[in-house]
Amino acid sequence: MDNAYAWLLKGTNILISILFAIVGTMVVIYGAYISFVAIKTILVNLEAEGKIISTVLKGLDLIFLGIVIQILGIGLYELFVHSIDKLPDWLVITNFDQLKVLLVKASIMVIAVSFVGKVVTWDGEQSILYFGVGIAAIIAALSYFISVKQK
Repeated sequence: MDNAYAWLLKGTNILISILFAIVGTMVVIYGAYISFVAIKTILVNLEAEGKIISTVLKGLDLIFLGIVIQILGIGLYELFVHSIDKLPDWLVITNFDQLKVLLVKASIMVIAVSFVGKVVTWDGEQSILYFGVGIAAIIAALSYFISVKQK
């Protein structure tokens, strides 16, 4: 019975890893599409500077998010299924804490790009200071988490 459970667990982890890889890839592709739309906007309409910047940041944010999802899939596969040969050293995951730290670092980048997108498209009506303080608090907490986990 233990062997059947182990196979079920391994199969589930393989399925989840593949799902994250597919979803991450689709998000990266969509982010690339958004970036190509921005290039088209640049070539066709040079006057829409705010829209171009917003679109470029949205595409970049989606690409980063897709990469984070792919990293999660790779990390889960490495942890629960089998190690992957020829990965860069920064992507070799040997324990769950390494995966969490890697995801937190990548998430900080996604949060920062999202915030810059909000700043660039700020309409002046809402107080962006509160939003910025909230983002800063999240990044500070995540940075503290990283420093604790890396010790």
